[in-house]
Amino acid sequence: MPHTTRLFSRWSLVALKRSLLAVASSVALLIGSSALSLADEAKPAAPAPPPAAAAPKTDKPAEKKDDKAPAPKAVEKKDEKSNDEKTAPAKVADKDKKKDDKPKAEPNPTSLKPVANAAWNKPSPESVADLKAIQDRVQEVVKISLARVVGLRVGQASGSGVIISKEGYVLTAGHVSATPNRPVDIILQDGKVVRGKSLGRNTGIDSGLIKIDDGQDWDFAEMGESDTLKQGQWCLAIGHPGGYQRGRPPVVRIGRIISASERVIWTDATLVGGDSGGPLFDMDGKVIAIHSRISAPTSNNFHVPVESYRKTWDRLAAGEDWTDRQFNIGSFAGFNAEPNPKGARVTGVADNSPATLAGLKEGDIITSFDGARVRHLNQVTETINKKRPNEPVAFELLRDGKPVKGTMTLAAGFKAGPFIGVSGQSHEKGVIIESLVPGTPADTAKMQKDDVITKFDGAAVKDLEALQSAIGRKKPGDTSEVEILRGAQTLKLKVVLGLRG
Repeated sequence: MPHTTRLFSRWSLVALKRSLLAVASSVALLIGSSALSLADEAKPAAPAPPPAAAAPKTDKPAEKKDDKAPAPKAVEKKDEKSNDEKTAPAKVADKDKKKDDKPKAEPNPTSLKPVANAAWNKPSPESVADLKAIQDRVQEVVKISLARVVGLRVGQASGSGVIISKEGYVLTAGHVSATPNRPVDIILQDGKVVRGKSLGRNTGIDSGLIKIDDGQDWDFAEMGESDTLKQGQWCLAIGHPGGYQRGRPPVVRIGRIISASERVIWTDATLVGGDSGGPLFDMDGKVIAIHSRISAPTSNNFHVPVESYRKTWDRLAAGEDWTDRQFNIGSFAGFNAEPNPKGARVTGVADNSPATLAGLKEGDIITSFDGARVRHLNQVTETINKKRPNEPVAFELLRDGKPVKGTMTLAAGFKAGPFIGVSGQSHEKGVIIESLVPGTPADTAKMQKDDVITKFDGAAVKDLEALQSAIGRKKPGDTSEVEILRGAQTLKLKVVLGLRG
């Protein structure tokens, strides 16, 4: 795109993100408490929630009780009276009608209608009118979605979730729901706590399901489509960062899809510990994914595609606890590192991750991992990827020159691998850097925001996926040559790839 257009697009994104903070606050006040669909008219409607949501295949007494609970007699009489009144003269009906009767409120829609050629379907906002349209749409999505996002407490752990059926089924992350048949506190937007229990989970992909015990009909969010998402689509991440806080509504953040597959969705929507299990919405207000793995840079995160819940619904609803090899994407430690003469130097630690729980800190130098001396950064990668989720790994490190020993228990997550530490989007000449994480290989190599990566190890970079593939073929600790365009100047930089574990 022309230089002037590119500058305007970046300005627009910054302005949009600032304006959306105000939007989230105003909507929260409006309702009295606390990317997106690029579908055109020819795209089929999103599938409805799994049929099993209405009646899961399980023999658990609590669910049977809910299914068999008779309607209150008062409701039955009211229904009969309504049927009789259908044949009564209008004047009689008016006479019998109570003066204090009020019209019933319309039910909250499960989602919004798609809008063809909408501003949020464009690669970038092109005008102030586009920004206003996106802001208005975000406000609409937030208004119908906040009440469906819940806080969760399972034992001493906390997380987030989203109600996706009137029967009270809640989607969350597998590491939040934990093992089946555990009691769960579900915290509603108004602070009310209802009881529930954990059902099934798939530790291979980190999906989990919870059921609210209360048999009432619940306001719920519609499940969308995750298998048609594209790079650059807008999305809304909602959750309870840091855990549920009384008086604070679910927190809303806007982002974009970096990449999507049947196993994982990668976005730049900001998340922190406590958001895990919360929903990722598209711009029609449909749930497209569930927050799973939060990286050390809080704007670089991974989510479980909603389609995986549909494919395994019967197993989740039946309370099965398993690891599906088809979806198993590896073990996750939750730290980033760079080569060091003494081992691997930790450059970042993800919130609420195995590394955090094990006490790792930025600046630590890992000298031994799983009983082997760390001579190359890739040793750590290979060890993590050979392990299964929930397996312990012993480590030794130097902290301020003093030896420290510990053990971390790995979680299900994105496979460990090499990274450079930037996020960006495809550009006509390669990939334009939109943000750069301090202390990462890209920062060390003196890359800058707005640089355009045109070549990686001599091969042309056509788009973001091409860059990701090129980096994925390398190993942590390898040195690569990156050619960038900075204004009218072409530079060649040496980058020592780091480890994302």
